[in-house]
This record gives sequence, C-alpha cells and structure tokens, in this order.
Amino acid sequence: MREAEEEIGLHPRHVSLAGLSTPYRTGTGYLIVPVVGFVSAGFTLQANPDEVADIFETPFGFLMDPGNHEEHERELPTGEKRRFYAMTHENRFIWGATAGMLRALYDRLYGAAVA
Repeated sequence: MREAEEEIGLHPRHVSLAGLSTPYRTGTGYLIVPVVGFVSAGFTLQANPDEVADIFETPFGFLMDPGNHEEHERELPTGEKRRFYAMTHENRFIWGATAGMLRALYDRLYGAAVA
C-alpha cells in the first residue's frame, strides 16, 4: 500500500485488501510479498517521476489468461541465461518481476493445486 501511494499516488482509502499473494524472489535477490486488493472508483493517479515512467491499466482477465503469458530468455553478460515471463497488451510490455508476480497469482488462483 505504501509503495502504491508513493509510486502512483493511490490513496489507501480507495483499496479494499483481499490478501497476500505468493512471495516472489527477483533475479537480483529481493523477496517481494505482493498485496492483492480491489480498487474503488473516484481516485486520481499521479506518477512519481523518481519511481515510475508511466501509469496504465490492463484488464485483469487479460493478465490471468495463460495464453498471454510469454516466456522469454536472455543471456546475461556473464553467459548465464535468465528466463522470465512477459505479457504484451496493446503497446505495453509487462515483464520481469511484475509479470512474474502476475504469473504466480495466476498459478495460485487457477493453476496447479497448492501443496
């Protein structure tokens, strides 16, 4: 919630928390615990230029459609290969940690049974 307010100006009063998603470890070693919530109407967003370049919406149905989950692979300067998910919606390329967290949410909601 703090990050959403800091990065895009989304005030917590517009968010109804649903719960926590699956923790996600980034390629750089950070452990992120995504917070899932429902956003009500009546807000105005403002991008913090020190944090984000742009704000856009993507339909939840699109993000939860596994047919839109592209798998990519890049070779790092060290020669190591890194695989990641991406989702292309209209002219937007959602990738890296964001796409990875969305894929983990899909897996949790619709994918294989949680052990």
